[in-house]
This record gives sequence, C-alpha cells and structure tokens, in this order.
Amino acid sequence: MLKALLDIPFAFLIMFLALQYIRWTCFKEINNKRFLFLSGLFGILAVGLFVLVALIIPDLGPKVELPFYIIILFGSALYLIGRKVSKAI
Repeated sequence: MLKALLDIPFAFLIMFLALQYIRWTCFKEINNKRFLFLSGLFGILAVGLFVLVALIIPDLGPKVELPFYIIILFGSALYLIGRKVSKAI
C-alpha cells in the first residue's frame, strides 16, 4: 500500500516530465548527441526511481502465492469475458 502511495506521485511526475520533453523535442531543431543523452538520462532516472522505491519500502501484509494454473484460468476467464463484452458493443 505504501509503495503504491509513493509510486503514484512519481509516475505522475515522470509522465509530466515525459510530456514536457516530447513537447520540447517536437518543436525544436535539436542536436542528435544531446537528444540521445537526454533520452538515456530520462530513462535511467525513471527506472531508477521506481526501483529505489521498491527496494527501500518494506513489504507490508501477508504474501499471497497462487499456483500458475490458477493465474492461467483467471487470465483465460478475463480474456473470454473481454471478448464477449467487445462483441456485444
């Protein structure tokens, strides 16, 4: 729960920065080396931020482990429900 509460603001911040970066790159004549450097730096920071939060915050509550066949059955049921709903629309 705490991880989600910390990850959500980080996700919004990263999305805001990504949109600002896209806006900046779309309407300017930019140098290829600078563009590649900023793209790599942005990717490293975004992934690093999520990994840092995941490593720092301890797990809370009980762990629930499901066998793989339960997950496959659940996924298949959701897929069939989705197909049925999309055909109905």
